[in-house]
Amino acid sequence: MEVTLAESRNLRLVGEFENVFVVERATLRRHDAGEHYGDAAVGIIGPDESWAATGGEGVIVWRRTGTFEYLRRGRIPAHVELQPGEFYAVTNMYLIAPAVIGIQIDPESRLSSEWVLDIETGDLRPV
Repeated sequence: MEVTLAESRNLRLVGEFENVFVVERATLRRHDAGEHYGDAAVGIIGPDESWAATGGEGVIVWRRTGTFEYLRRGRIPAHVELQPGEFYAVTNMYLIAPAVIGIQIDPESRLSSEWVLDIETGDLRPV
């Protein structure tokens, strides 16, 4: 079942079970945007539509260039110190600046945390 995670003027970000796609509204062309372990829970599309991100089991960042990168267990930048499971259940993502997003990890769990991700540099840091 396809679930809309985010929409912009020209794009839809959709999850279909564990897979994520960016869909061009005008042509319905689908771009692979990665896959989560479990369903994607949230999504956001950049204001200039050059990137999109989904959250669930970690975060996946899709770029219009056709690439995507994973930020999740085993793929977090080395300088970021995490406890086991700390960057797992992404429940909310919000725009802070044109290429900077806030990421909220399950506020109901003992591992609840907030992060900031710079889409352009890949810098991930706790709030």
